Amino acid sequence: MILAAVAQTPDSAALSAWDVLRGYGLVFVIALVVSVVATPLFARIARVLGAVERRDDRGGQRREVAYLGGLAILASWLLAVVVGAKLHLTGTPGMADPVKGIVLGALVLVAVGVLDDLVGLSPLRKIAGQLAAVFVMMGFGHVGTDILVTSWPFEFRPDPAVLSVASIVLSALLVVGVCSAASLLDGLDGLCSGAAVIMISALVVISVSLTMAGGDIVYDPTRMIVGLAILGAIVGFLPYNYNPASVLMGSAGSMLLGFSAAVMILLLGERVPTQRYFWAALVVMGLPAFDLLLALFRRLSAGRGLFAPDACHLHHQLIRQGLTVRQAVSVLYLLVMVFAAMSLLMVRIRLRYSLVILLVLGFNLVLITLSFRLHRPGSPSRLTDESVARLPRSIDAQLVEESAGSDAEEGAANRSDSPP
Repeated sequence: MILAAVAQTPDSAALSAWDVLRGYGLVFVIALVVSVVATPLFARIARVLGAVERRDDRGGQRREVAYLGGLAILASWLLAVVVGAKLHLTGTPGMADPVKGIVLGALVLVAVGVLDDLVGLSPLRKIAGQLAAVFVMMGFGHVGTDILVTSWPFEFRPDPAVLSVASIVLSALLVVGVCSAASLLDGLDGLCSGAAVIMISALVVISVSLTMAGGDIVYDPTRMIVGLAILGAIVGFLPYNYNPASVLMGSAGSMLLGFSAAVMILLLGERVPTQRYFWAALVVMGLPAFDLLLALFRRLSAGRGLFAPDACHLHHQLIRQGLTVRQAVSVLYLLVMVFAAMSLLMVRIRLRYSLVILLVLGFNLVLITLSFRLHRPGSPSRLTDESVARLPRSIDAQLVEESAGSDAEEGAANRSDSPP
């Protein structure tokens, strides 16, 4: 239905959505099949290496959940991208350069993620690794280096050198921000992978719409290859990652998903005649971006470090209200779908109407934040012993410990405020 709606846009006289997609179907299929096969193999490797998370099941039995699922996602994505590039990006010298830069940047990023999964890295070191991946992508593929040069939206135009520097800074912030948001989203079984299926699907649909409108001979196939490859890889991985998960994607997987989404956003903003696609792509990431901004605000307002962990993210808040893991994940899936639907609507309407939608959406997010006190370090908890028993041990311990701490702090505050 969504693709049919896109196909009816006024700019689609030359191509239909099917015309665009059918040439890239093999990319999706390869990523899907390899992911289904490779995920249990990498899970075995993780167990041999001891890269596992030990959890208590409902019956009290201890089981091991393997990490390194991110390597299975990488393997399937990489093979599909290479095949897609061979099929679609070999006609003209230099056509495959953007894909080359993206692949090299992804390899750097996943290497950093694997190190974090195996030995643990500080937040600053992970950000340094993300920046290294960005600069590798820019150096070899020139992706994101001209996003403001080629798509400056205002009549006043600064010096091209200034725009180039600003483009690099903007692209680096975007990649780091999206990778960080994806990592924060990876807090419940199936949450990050399922949400990524929805978000990447929306980005692919936006890319199809841009291709139908007549985009760029290099960036059009690059967007489709990168998007469909990561989509197939996640769809094949999701059954293993859904609650109760047998495999976790870890930092390697969540950062790769964030990197792929950020790359698609950059490709939708660079060498594009209108900015509506770029803004629509940004809205797709609305929920993880909202969660990231709330986390930063909570930590700053509480006088804590920006990288100090907490258990106050959106999925934690839903768990506190007594929802099971699957119920909390389903609620967040629906919220991601709302942002995805808004982004697809923005592609079809005028930019000024899109800005009105964004303002209304932002106003409602502020109301929700204030109503449920999402901006504060603690929140009222409705956790019962029965609901706690249904949670994975890692979530259970984190929430119960913080809830006890919050209750103790609130009690101390009430005693200090009471008259003697």
